[in-house]
Amino acid sequence: MIFPLKVPPLARLVLFSIASAITLSFRLTAQPPTIEDMTNNWRQHKSLFKSVEMDFKTRKTYAKGSMSVIKPTEKGLNAQVEMPDHDIEFSTHSIVRIDFENDRIQLETQGKIWKADRSGVEDVNYVSVFDGATAKTWWSSTPSRDFPNGTILKKADSADSGAFELLPIFLNFRKQDKRQIWFDFSNCTVLSESQKIDDQMCIGIRENIGERANGSKTVWIDPEKDFSVVRLEYRAGGSIMNQVAFHYALDRDFGWIVTRWHSDLMRMDGTVRLSTESVVDKYRVNPSFAPDVFDIQFPPGTRVKDNKSKASDGKSVEYLIREDGKKREIAPSERRLPYKTLVNTESGAGASKSSGPFRWGFVVVGFISLGFLSLAVLLRVLRAKRRRGT
Repeated sequence: MIFPLKVPPLARLVLFSIASAITLSFRLTAQPPTIEDMTNNWRQHKSLFKSVEMDFKTRKTYAKGSMSVIKPTEKGLNAQVEMPDHDIEFSTHSIVRIDFENDRIQLETQGKIWKADRSGVEDVNYVSVFDGATAKTWWSSTPSRDFPNGTILKKADSADSGAFELLPIFLNFRKQDKRQIWFDFSNCTVLSESQKIDDQMCIGIRENIGERANGSKTVWIDPEKDFSVVRLEYRAGGSIMNQVAFHYALDRDFGWIVTRWHSDLMRMDGTVRLSTESVVDKYRVNPSFAPDVFDIQFPPGTRVKDNKSKASDGKSVEYLIREDGKKREIAPSERRLPYKTLVNTESGAGASKSSGPFRWGFVVVGFISLGFLSLAVLLRVLRAKRRRGT
């Protein structure tokens, strides 16, 4: 889908003429471009994009025994890890909205999770936002909890910084952005040999990671597509551990836009552990977003953990959102109570009702300990008297 760009046609023509001239000079001289040449091209390319929205669907396949899932308990804590004994396949639908200029991100996903206690895949909704200062996440449910969960993060950055869902977008529009943590373009070298990918001769760039993990990270760049990344490889011990292939379509206003990507995450034995295939349904370039797009109003029933605020015990504040939108504070002594108890009681009431037996238990243990201590002191005194008598 093509959308008009609010940039003077002459300025647009100049920018693409510069990129075309650079590419043409490489062809004529037969000299491979340097990192500086590529970054200059990316810098010109990046100035065209202020914001972006991408709507895409992903098909995921987890190979047998490769997915760790959690079996819920009554309290949703101390859950048991289980491994399905067959392949798991499901699809997700995601929308990513990024305001590059104001450093704001929203990720919405309608996905699936494996529920071990029900031996099946169930729907789950996930939302992550960052408004430039505060990051929040919301899950409709999790593998270990059958109720909505919200989090206010302590760090001033998106919860999905470095997430795979953002990788194609940043490699397309902002290769040197701080959130593009998959590959460090400032610390790499150009490979001497090129490689043919999709009938195009591509340039290899390898990140200099030294002796760490006996591995390497390499991206392959297609000069014919404004130096777009068409492949990303991670190797360890000489074997490919993760490989991502990117495919682009030419937009007459914006140049090359990523429209499909495929990833294979490998085991050490070379077999595929997780395979994903994503296809973009539609996209918008340079849209305007309302401020509330980058915020979450936690819905009723959500249990929220606010990592930016501290409770009386020094841990993060937790609360429940009531039907009327008000907060039901969760006292430190109530944190391990079942969700239903929290929903049906006022703040502090659940703890007082359930903590009585525990308090009496502590009292009994205290008296028993005191009794043993008194007995030990008495025996020591008696032994001392016997020694004196002898």
